[in-house]
Amino acid sequence: MEKADKTDKMDVEDKDKLMNAPGLKLGGRLYKDMIAMLQKCINDVVKAIMEKQRKRFNHNAKNFLGAHPISLTREDLHRKLYAERVDFLTCEKSDGVRYLLFITNFGDAIMNGRTEEFHLVNIPMPRSIIDEKAQQNKIQYLFDGELIVDEIGGKNYLRYLIFDCIIYNFESVFNRSYKERLEYAQTYINTLELSRKFLGKANILPQTTAETSELPEIQLYVKDFYVATAKNPALTTNPEFFIKNMAPRLPHGNDGIIFTQNEADYAVGATDTILKWKNPDQNSIDFLLVNNYSLASKFGKRIVDLYVTKQNTETGLSSFVLFDFMIVDEETFDMIGKEIGINEEMDLFLYKNASTDRIVYIAECKYDRHFTDEVLTQFINTYSDNPKFIDELLGESVLHDDTLGGAEKNLKINLEAKKKSGKGNWKIMRKREDKTLPNALNTAEKVYASIQENITIENLRDQLFPPHGQNHVDPGPEKRVRKS
Repeated sequence: MEKADKTDKMDVEDKDKLMNAPGLKLGGRLYKDMIAMLQKCINDVVKAIMEKQRKRFNHNAKNFLGAHPISLTREDLHRKLYAERVDFLTCEKSDGVRYLLFITNFGDAIMNGRTEEFHLVNIPMPRSIIDEKAQQNKIQYLFDGELIVDEIGGKNYLRYLIFDCIIYNFESVFNRSYKERLEYAQTYINTLELSRKFLGKANILPQTTAETSELPEIQLYVKDFYVATAKNPALTTNPEFFIKNMAPRLPHGNDGIIFTQNEADYAVGATDTILKWKNPDQNSIDFLLVNNYSLASKFGKRIVDLYVTKQNTETGLSSFVLFDFMIVDEETFDMIGKEIGINEEMDLFLYKNASTDRIVYIAECKYDRHFTDEVLTQFINTYSDNPKFIDELLGESVLHDDTLGGAEKNLKINLEAKKKSGKGNWKIMRKREDKTLPNALNTAEKVYASIQENITIENLRDQLFPPHGQNHVDPGPEKRVRKS
């Protein structure tokens, strides 16, 4: 990688910044036509997928096109692996940033993430696979994947790991098997490598703009996948072996396993055809955080409300639903308030009654089941002593555009769990700069259920995969680590 020196000696914050702004942000009159083409492609793909799934397509919905995994439960895997005899392909859950990658017949490479922004990125394209005589710019390839930073030999490399293919050479392939879609992606990568190897630099298209050519080059790879099936257990890669022996050798962060159903179309939004497992202490939910000044007189500046979203299937619009609360220190309480503009109780009133353009603070939070604190005890006791506490809490805490749907049920479940154990609290892992909405309600419910089940990697090995001896072949060093 010629521009590897541009990403040397990066700390975690620098890596996050690079992954969240990988290229030239498209905007203004200069890129108006390109943005319109990209948005039309997204709408056409979403509509085609939803019509095949017999779901209603709504033009008002502004959600990321990509399929979202749900947290696995024991019931999920037992049902799919043994009752339905489903074949899965598994891979590591990378600690990267999710993007769709559009490649046009003019050789432009554009990434689109959860913030709905489009970035023109530096991915060199061989002339041999681009139609330079084309009169109209069209989407020739559309991939789904993650942008990660690999650290190898003291240097950092920006890489896009493809894990799905939606459009291949102008043709929609979302309804092919997962294995076929991965094979399409690998064919594309092989073509790139062969073109570069045998035709040299003269075959590489010049960058669309000077600004793009100065950006770090992004390398393309297809993720490595393994089999999980009950039909032939000898083919299944032991998840414990994978997590303890293979995942640590990867040159980037990873925190779990993704199970993707082979005989399933590409989906839009959350789908049970893709399941994710994470270590119990790393299972997380992306919440919208709001520091609750209404409760400050009773509990001090310690309570933060945690919201998720619920989409109205008729309008396509999303509402915020109160899911749980979090105990924080005053410094964190004030930090959140500074970020979203809530520094006194009146600010909270204005924030809750604002339009949907309000400033949001989205954070990935994990659950600490062993957490204890006097404020938590006081909060639990207040709930125990007052049957109407939930009604009062909702009255104080619900955002103006919340439908209340599901809020009372989930809050009661979460409070009852804390009441039973006297422990438990969410903790902020990181701010999600790449998201403008928290997780959906059904996703949050699945993650919370998975947390309560506390499925360890040993449980996954012993309870969800039949024993099959020592038939585990070490595939060798991770394929992306290549000698120069």
